[in-house]
Formats: sequence, structure tokens, C-alpha cells
Amino acid sequence: MHFEEHARDEMLGILEWLGDAEGAVEITRYTGLLTARTALDPVEVVARARQRLLEEPWSIRYCLRMVPIQRTVQASMEDIIGESGFVAGMIPEGMTYKIYVKKRGSDISGTNLIREMASRIPNGVRMNHPDRVVLVEIIQASAGIAVLREEDVLSMHGVKRSLSE
Repeated sequence: MHFEEHARDEMLGILEWLGDAEGAVEITRYTGLLTARTALDPVEVVARARQRLLEEPWSIRYCLRMVPIQRTVQASMEDIIGESGFVAGMIPEGMTYKIYVKKRGSDISGTNLIREMASRIPNGVRMNHPDRVVLVEIIQASAGIAVLREEDVLSMHGVKRSLSE
């Protein structure tokens, strides 16, 4: 928090290092929250940032958490639920999931959103230790959607702590 400009510059450097010199990073109105756009696969960006952090722990100082978002739509129930087919296609048959909704500046009902999306995904739901997490991040008028494994989200503190053990 309060180092957003440093984090923006650092993220732009990471994207450039990965081969996307045209990437963009925006500081949101929410303290400590930035969004990034890249032509690269966002899950791969996070995986390669994790690898870099393991090899050079000092190389990433300001970006404390990276969450890859695979789809971006308008923050409306209709548009988000419309991505249920994408979500269902990203969860292999026989694997479980749970839906997690994080909202900032939105009055969309998370409960109703979860209910509607879940009714369109054929896989089984498991609240503890699911195979995939369906993440819906709503920031005002935009919604990001991702289907992630636990290791797809990067917490700098967790990685650096594991290096010291």
C-alpha cells in the first residue's frame, strides 16, 4: 500500500522482461490494487514471475500478490454469467470447483451470481480444497474471471517465506 507507482513500474518491467513491451498497468482507486493488461497468457506471466522470484528474491519488491485474470467483461450479472461456458470448459471432467466472488464498488449480489454460475457448471462443488477456484473479481464496472489452481496465484510473502525455511 502507498507504493502503487513503484509497483506499476515494477510490473511493467516484469511484462517487458517476459516479452510484452506493450503491456499496460493501471493504478485503481483502491489502495494497493493495480490492474495489468498483457498480450501474454496471464497464468504464464504469474508462473514465470514466481520462477524469477525463486531465482532472484530481491528482483520483485513492490508487487506483493499477482492474480491472473483470463477474461474481462462488463460487471453485470448477464455478462458474468455469460462466461459460465468458458468456466465450465476450463474445469476438466471429474474435477471439483468453488466460486469465489470479490467485489469492489459494485452492488451485484455475490450469492445470486454464485448460484446462477454454479447451475451452469456440470462439475461437482467442493468448498474445501477444490481442484479449481472460479474467481470473479469485480472492480466497479469491470469484472475479471479466472479458473485457477492454488499455485496459479502468486503471494510474494509466501514464496519468500518458503525460501527462508
